[in-house]
Amino acid sequence: MHNIEIFNLVPVIILVISSLLGSGIVFTHKRIFTFLSTVLVLWQAQWMLISLASRTALQNFGATKIFIFGSIIFFIFWVIQYKKWKFPKSENKKELIWSNLVPLIILGVVVYTILRISSVNGLMPDGTWKFHGYYNGDTFLLSSLVERSLNQTLLVDQNPSAANSPLPYPTVIHAAIADFLKTFGLSSNWLYLLPAFTIAQAFAIIGMFFALVDVFSDKMRQSRRFHVLSGLIVLLVMTYSWSDYVFPQTHLFVIALELFLASILLRNESSGLKNLILWFPIAAITAFLLLVSNSILGTVSVVIIAAYSLFKIISKNNLRTKVTHIILIIFWFNLFKNFSAGNPNLGQLTISYEYASQLLQQAGLFLLLIFAGLLYRKDGILLKIMATFTALLSFIALFFSQSSLLLENSGRFLYESIRIAFPLIIPLSLIGLDKVFLSQKNTFLPKVVSFGLLSLAGLLILILPALASVSKTQYNLEKGDEFVILKNEIEAFNWIKANTKPDAVFLANPEQPWPVPFFTGRAILRAEGYWASPQDGVLDSVKKAFANDPESQASVLEKVDYVILHQKIVKNWVNQKITRVYKSNGIYIYKTNK
Repeated sequence: MHNIEIFNLVPVIILVISSLLGSGIVFTHKRIFTFLSTVLVLWQAQWMLISLASRTALQNFGATKIFIFGSIIFFIFWVIQYKKWKFPKSENKKELIWSNLVPLIILGVVVYTILRISSVNGLMPDGTWKFHGYYNGDTFLLSSLVERSLNQTLLVDQNPSAANSPLPYPTVIHAAIADFLKTFGLSSNWLYLLPAFTIAQAFAIIGMFFALVDVFSDKMRQSRRFHVLSGLIVLLVMTYSWSDYVFPQTHLFVIALELFLASILLRNESSGLKNLILWFPIAAITAFLLLVSNSILGTVSVVIIAAYSLFKIISKNNLRTKVTHIILIIFWFNLFKNFSAGNPNLGQLTISYEYASQLLQQAGLFLLLIFAGLLYRKDGILLKIMATFTALLSFIALFFSQSSLLLENSGRFLYESIRIAFPLIIPLSLIGLDKVFLSQKNTFLPKVVSFGLLSLAGLLILILPALASVSKTQYNLEKGDEFVILKNEIEAFNWIKANTKPDAVFLANPEQPWPVPFFTGRAILRAEGYWASPQDGVLDSVKKAFANDPESQASVLEKVDYVILHQKIVKNWVNQKITRVYKSNGIYIYKTNK
C-alpha cells in the first residue's frame, strides 16, 4: 500500500458531507438504513461524474484540481437546499426497529452468501488464486479494465481481450474505481478488496430497494406485517436474479443507481415545474451516468425518465408543463442516440426462440405484477408506465435485435421492469394475507382447503424460479469451471506489471489466457470462448501455434510484444526469434522482435 496524500482526501471528505446533506433532502427517510445507503449512492454518483469529467472533457486541468472543484460544486448545490434536510423519522420505536431490522436481515443473508462465495474465489491460504464460474468472465472483465484504468488518465477504449482493438464496452465505472483506489493508495493490492466492494454495493442496493418501497407506500400504514411482507418481496425479487448481487462484476456498481433513479422519479410524481430545477438535475445526472456506464441499465434509465415525462404529458397539467416534458423526451432520446454504451442493431422481425426461455423464467413474477397493476388501477400509475415500457424492451430485443449480446440479455429487460415496479405487489400481498387469516376462521372445511391449496400452488410458481436462480448461482460460483493460478504464475504477473508497458500485448495459451489482463491489465491477443475476444482466424492461428505449428507461431508473434510459456512447451518455440526476459519456477516470458 502506498502512502496516502492527505490533500487527495479533501474531495472525498467534501463529497461525504455533500452526500449526508443530499440524502436528507432527496428523500424523507423512515429508516436509518435507507438514509445511509442513499449517502453511499449519492457519493458514488458524484464521484463517478467527477471521474468521468477528469478523464474526458476536463482532462487537461489535472485530476486533483477537477476532483476538488467538482466536490465543492456539489457541496454548494446541496447547501443551497439545506432547509429541506430531514433526519429519518418514524411514528414509534417499534416501527423504527422493524423498519431497519428487516433490511438488515436481508443484508445479512446477502453478506453471508458473498463471504461464502469469496471463500472459494480469490486468494487461498496456500498462496494460489482460485476462480469458479462467472468469476472467469464477469469478474475478469471488471478487474482487467480497472487495472488498465489505473495505468492511464483517460477512459479505457482498448480491448484487453483482443490485442488492444477498439473496446465495445463502457469503462466509466472502472475509471471511477481506479480513481478511488489511487486516492487511498490501494492500487497494488486492490483485488483483496473485491469482497468488501461487493458488500458495500449490496448495502446500497438493498437500501435503494427499501427506499423505493417507502416512496411508493408513503401513505400506507407501516405495521410489522407490512415491513416483514415488503422484506420478503424484496428478497424474492433479488433471488430471481441472484447472481446480480453476490459477486464482483461491473454492473453490480450501477444497480443501486437504477433503483435510486426510479425512487426519485416516483418521489416527485406530483411535483410541478417550480420544483423541477431542484430535483431533476439529480435524476438527469443519475440517468446519464447509467447511460454511459452500462448498455442495459443505461437503456432502462432513458426509458423510465422518458416515461416520467410521458406521465406528465398525459396527466392533467397545463400546456407549459406538457411542452416542457415533450422537449425533455426528445432530449433524452437524442442523448441516448449519441451516448448509448451499446448498439441495439435492430433489423427485421426475427424470433429468437433460443433466448425466449429467459423471459419465461421471469413470467410468474411478471404476471403477478400485471395482476396487481390491473387490480389497483388508480395507484402507482407512474410505476406501471415505467414498467410497461421497460418490459417492451425485452420483446423488441427478442424479436428485432441482430446483436447477439443484446439477444442474450433480452430477458434482463423484463427483470428490470420487475425490479422497478415490484412495490405494486405489496398491497396485493397484504390483502392476500388478510384473506388467509380470514379463511382460518371459516368453518366450511372444503373452502378452507381449496383456498389453502390454491395459495400454495401460487407460492410454488413464484418461489421455484427463485430457488433455481439461487441454486444455479451458488453452484456456478462455488463449484463450476474451477481455474487455479499458482504462486509461480502470480510472481510472473507481478514482474509483468513492474517491467512492461501498460499497452503491451501478450500471447498466452488461448484456453487460459485471461489471468494476464486480470492481474496486470495488459492485453492478450485472443481468448477462446469469450464474448469480448473475436472468435476469428487469429484465434485459429493462436491455437495452431500452441499445437506446435511453426508457421502459425511466426504469424502470431508478429502481432504481440511478449509470449508467456510454461516449461513443458518451451522447446516447441526454440526456432522462433524471441528473447527470454524472465524465467522463474517453470514460467518463461519472451520478448518478440516486433
